[in-house]
Amino acid sequence: MFTPRPHSRNFRRAAGLFTLLLSVLAVGGCQAPPAPKIFLQFYLQSPDVSGVAFTMPLSKLDYRRLPEAFLNSADITSVNEGFVTVAGERTACVFFQFSPLGTHELMMQSASNVGRKIFLFSNGQPLGVRPIDQVIQSGQLFVFVEEPDQKALEQFVADVQSSQQRIAEMKKKQ
Repeated sequence: MFTPRPHSRNFRRAAGLFTLLLSVLAVGGCQAPPAPKIFLQFYLQSPDVSGVAFTMPLSKLDYRRLPEAFLNSADITSVNEGFVTVAGERTACVFFQFSPLGTHELMMQSASNVGRKIFLFSNGQPLGVRPIDQVIQSGQLFVFVEEPDQKALEQFVADVQSSQQRIAEMKKKQ
């Protein structure tokens, strides 16, 4: 007998966010907040050549990622810009804080994927990379972004923060 496979947690989260967006858009006459401008997704590096191939925008490095995101905008509670000094070089990064569910997922995925990378995608486009050098238990993640312009990075973070506020408003109205 065929037993249907339950949807993954990531699929359920993405479907829930999509349903939330549709329900807000479907409510006529109400003052619905505008849809989020930026939707973020976090993917893990594929362990082999079967993953989805992509190229980073500035470095032109080629990678392969798993097809399903393990975290997305719905899992983020806050975001800030920053810089990290790596090998004497100042590098732009974006700091994320995740919800309890997102923190748990980040911890589980980082524990089983030490040595691989996390990729940040913005509206379906690759934007940043973070090597997994240890288990990430704090729910805080910084991702190195390929955005050399300080003003563009500031605008990106402001747009993400605005989008996160819109998502929070939609969650409250649901």
